[in-house]
Amino acid sequence: MQYDALPALLTALQATCRRWQSSYQQLIDQHPQTALIIQPWQARAAATEQMVIELMASSIAE
Repeated sequence: MQYDALPALLTALQATCRRWQSSYQQLIDQHPQTALIIQPWQARAAATEQMVIELMASSIAE
């Protein structure tokens, strides 16, 4: 296992979460009628990003 790869992995995961959130917002902007369906998924991506941010902070603190 490569522990030194963790920061890069977490950064990549955060970027992926942000891309998903952005994509969801673009869908909502283009098709407002889908907002009720898409917003929960957008919120899940935001929650996942928050978990990744917390992991990043805890990995720095150790």
